[in-house]
Amino acid sequence: MSTRRLAALACFFTCLSAFSQSFTDPLYESLNSTALRVEYQRLTAIENPSPSETLNKLQTGFFLAEALGFAEAIHEKSTVLEKLEATCTEQLAVKFTFFKEVNERAAAAFTCALIANEQLGRVIQFSQAGYASRIHAYMAIGNEAKGENVDRLYAEGRLYYRLPASLGGRAGKSLLAWQFLKRLSPAASSVDFWLGHAHLKRGDETKARKSFEAALGRKDPRALAYFGDAHFARNPDHLDGLSWGLRPALFLSPVAGFGGVLHYHDDRLWDTKRSGVFSVMGSTQGSYGIGFLVTDKQSFERSEINFGMDFGVYNHEFYGLGMQTAFSDRSQLKTQQFSGRLSFTRSFWDYLFLEVGWLFEAHNVRSVQGTSFQSANLTDKTQSFGTGPYGRFAYDDRDSRVEPRRGFLAQVEAQFPTRGLGSQRSFERWSVGGEGHVPLGLLHGLHFQLGAQWLRGDAPYGWYPRLNGRWSLPGVRRDRFQEKAVALASAEYRYRLLEAF
Repeated sequence: MSTRRLAALACFFTCLSAFSQSFTDPLYESLNSTALRVEYQRLTAIENPSPSETLNKLQTGFFLAEALGFAEAIHEKSTVLEKLEATCTEQLAVKFTFFKEVNERAAAAFTCALIANEQLGRVIQFSQAGYASRIHAYMAIGNEAKGENVDRLYAEGRLYYRLPASLGGRAGKSLLAWQFLKRLSPAASSVDFWLGHAHLKRGDETKARKSFEAALGRKDPRALAYFGDAHFARNPDHLDGLSWGLRPALFLSPVAGFGGVLHYHDDRLWDTKRSGVFSVMGSTQGSYGIGFLVTDKQSFERSEINFGMDFGVYNHEFYGLGMQTAFSDRSQLKTQQFSGRLSFTRSFWDYLFLEVGWLFEAHNVRSVQGTSFQSANLTDKTQSFGTGPYGRFAYDDRDSRVEPRRGFLAQVEAQFPTRGLGSQRSFERWSVGGEGHVPLGLLHGLHFQLGAQWLRGDAPYGWYPRLNGRWSLPGVRRDRFQEKAVALASAEYRYRLLEAF
């Protein structure tokens, strides 16, 4: 941008800052990161700002952070929010008495509530209650000041649909706020976008689709950034750019014994759609492992290009091949595994997905103790490298790909490692399966999984299916390897100690 244009923008915003602005003003509706950054930098450079200038800095900074989030500049977004949060903390200590005008005091308190709500997604769940109490304190000050209805409704709409019910979230109140605001500010396209989220939170996908399509028809920048191709497609993943988590878990298995898993994931590594997962596990009977996975995703229109890889070192017990093996055949094996995938995924309608790509896997398996591994005549198959094409077709209407609460998944996958394409052996690996999730209220739910895997051809040992292999089935199970096929089923009841977003 030229120096003359920057100067013109600065002059325009200098005149504009003399007046208080609402959350639906054109500057904030536009979500123009360049214009918002120019104004935010100008406001932060002011020494001893007036109440109006401080309010404009809070509001402009908040919407700049939102624009940065949609642009995948996540770390810069976090930096802006942290600076704004420091100002909000200072004002909360004096109950926003710095703002003499009641409208400004209310708007500042509501803005700080929105800022704290964005930060809530970056703290661990056990710390979220403290953030939620601050959000409610901000809202109480804003409501007491009796500011503009537009600001109050906007804050209620964005806060109460996002907050967990256990922390004061009320999806019905959020929906009412957006419906009233749509009447007060019919020109604000962002209201249609957030109204769609409120309908989706309430489980009304028909009305959600109508609101999202209305926002897309009006070229709302949030809707265009969210859906990418100006087409409503049900996206189960939340794209606010602040998805990360640290999850501990416990398990009990007749083979592995009692153990635990620590799992960390971050969906926005280095300000991109690059996700990382790291996990460690251990158990009382000697099974342990470490693993990591990095996935890079680039989206365009209704398609995605994905690249992922993972590496792990695992100890596990082995009882020989076949169903008739006994506990006396027990061996302890150490497995090193490295794998990667490059794929292209195309979505059809809202729930059908076709994925084609290239995979490779390398396995190194050796016996730690026992003799059954050698007696199974597998020594020529312990070290293997396989590569070749694969395909997957799936129906997926789950509400989340990470922590689904409702919906169903059905898929079939075929892998074709081929000797002429670099693989040590030519064989096929097939799998079919599905899962279902039925909520029983807010914190309870039933979860089902069903699947089968089988091999065709002379496959190395490391590619053989096993009950706790690619299928994630926590709970009690037998880690017995089959000849070349395995089928499994699982039913679970889950109770959430804390409600996640």
